Formats: sequence, C-alpha cells, structure tokens
Amino acid sequence: MMTRLKKEVVLFLPPMALSLFISIDHQLDPDGHERRQIIASIMWSSTYVAACVYFLRTAGSLGMRAKREYTIKATAAFAVAYTMGLVWIYALSPKYAAAASTDGDRLRMAVIYQAVLLPPIGLVNKLVRSLKEGPPTCNSLHITMPAMVYILFPRMLQSEAVKFSSKLVHSVFMSLFDLITDISAPYWVLLYVWAERLVKARSKKRTPTGHHLTNIARATTEEEAISGPPMGRDNDAMERQESERNDSHLLRRQSSIMSAALSLSGAQLGCGPTGGLQSALTLLELSPRYLRGLADQTHIWSNCELTALLFTNLSVLTVQGYAGAPWEQLVEGGIGLVLLVAFEQLFEMCVLCVMMRWN
Repeated sequence: MMTRLKKEVVLFLPPMALSLFISIDHQLDPDGHERRQIIASIMWSSTYVAACVYFLRTAGSLGMRAKREYTIKATAAFAVAYTMGLVWIYALSPKYAAAASTDGDRLRMAVIYQAVLLPPIGLVNKLVRSLKEGPPTCNSLHITMPAMVYILFPRMLQSEAVKFSSKLVHSVFMSLFDLITDISAPYWVLLYVWAERLVKARSKKRTPTGHHLTNIARATTEEEAISGPPMGRDNDAMERQESERNDSHLLRRQSSIMSAALSLSGAQLGCGPTGGLQSALTLLELSPRYLRGLADQTHIWSNCELTALLFTNLSVLTVQGYAGAPWEQLVEGGIGLVLLVAFEQLFEMCVLCVMMRWN
C-alpha cells in the first residue's frame, strides 16, 4: 500500500502546492480572504479528484473486475473523513475557542460532535465492509482515517480539561459509548441483512393478480386457436420443474432468514442454546470477507481510541513542559494518563468478555 502511494504521489502534488500557497499568501497578504477562499475551494475539489483517480488506478493494478464499485466506495470513505476534517477545522474549532471555557462546555461539545457525525460514520463502516474485491487484510484499513477524525476532536476536548475528575468522567463516557457501539455492531449488521433479504424474498415471491391471469388465459386461447394445440409437452414439464425448484429455493431462503431471526431472538432472551450470533450470521450466509471486515473494524476502532487518547494527552503534557509547568503538575498528569489508559483497557476487556459470553 505504501509503495503504491509513493508511485501515485504526483496525484496529490496539486492540492499540496495549493495548500502551501495559501499559507504563504496568508503571511504576505493577511487581507486577501476572498482570494484564499477561492483557492481553498479549488484545493478541496482537487483533493477529492486525486483520491478518486488514486483508487481507480489501485483497482486497475490489482486486477479487480468491479473497478467502479471499489473506486466509489473507497473514495466515499475518504471523502467523508476529509469533509469531517474540514468541518472540524473551519466550523467547530472557532466555536470551541469562543465557547468552551469550562469542562462542562467541552463535554457538551464532544457529545454533540459524536451524535451529529455518527450517521456518516455508520455509512462509512457499511461501505468498507461491503468491499467485495481487493486484499481482505487491507480493505478494512479504509476506516482508519474516518475513525481518527471522528475520535480525535472529542479526545482533544477531554485532554484540555482542567480538573482530573472532568477528564475521568469524559473518558469514561467515551469508553462507554465505544463499548455500546462495539457490542451492538454485529447485531445491527444481522438485523440489516435480515431485513434486506426478507424484502427481496417477498418481492420475488409476488404472484400475478387475477387481472394478469385473465390476460394470460386470453392470450393462450387466441394462440391455440391460431396455431393449434401445443406440441412441446416436454418443454412445459421442464418449465414447471424449474419453477418448482425456484419456489423451493425461495422457501428455503425464507426459512433460513426466519431461523436466523429466531436464533438471534432466542440468544438475546436467553431461551436456551439456539446457536447465538455466530449461528445467525451463518444462517444468513454472509461471506467470510464480510465477517472478516466486521471483526477488523472492531479492532481498528479500539486501536484508534487508544492512539487518540495517548496522542492528545501526551501532546498537552509536552506543551505544558515546554511552557515551564512545575514538575509536580507533569507527574500528576502522567499518573492521570496511566489511569485513563487503564480505564480504557478495562472497557475493552469488557467488550471481549461480553462478546465471548454472548456468542
């Protein structure tokens, strides 16, 4: 992946050059806001185009058959992350600097940020899991950039809290939110796939109405009156057998869907050894690639949470050290960081225990 990115780095040179030009222009002419806004819009557009071309060439070099599908999904994941970053820099940061004066304000802004951007992140998770081509071990990495953008801003708010109790409450809230999303992710996938296949099975099982049957009978009578009795009895028998096979396949698929639903409901209600989540996913015939993507995404989100926690808090401690803070304050901050990491890992252990116990 890194080798391919080095080969295609020329695609990202125009956005990088425009970004450098905006920085230099801001130093030379602080009043040229309109010119910089126009250049910034061109830079953003060129970044989206460069990402699209990069993923298209990646699909071609890997010999994928569905190049367009892979390009659209991978570009969408990058576009959501990049757009979230722009919203963070240009919309949320000024409001944070103006309004986040207390620890309570920081916690409230973090909650609003996570709630508003949760639907786009869920869409990106779905797109990345649905990638059907490409290296199975690398496809899930497309979620890394959106995950870091989604996690980093709340963690920055948490790291800048004045009181350690506020940091602890903020960290516990984020860890609890991560715990709930990690545990519920497989069940949301199961319910989504079950509903989707149930709707498809219902639509395929529709029978013609009486009006349609009357038209078919009339057309058959007219054809027999013109050409005489049908001669292809064997063909009719083969068509009936094919229709019966299709009907039985649909019935088996509906039975599989209902069995998965009953298995899930039995596992949730504690109604005995019905198989649990793994059996339900197996009955729905999800591909191993899809299940691998689901498991990898859970690990990636956990690693991103820990990385963001360490990065933001260590950055704050480093800045305080350069600013001349007393060593007692730095030691207290280091001990607090160790406790925050311990609480984060405790919640991750809870996720592991719950998933092993329930499934």
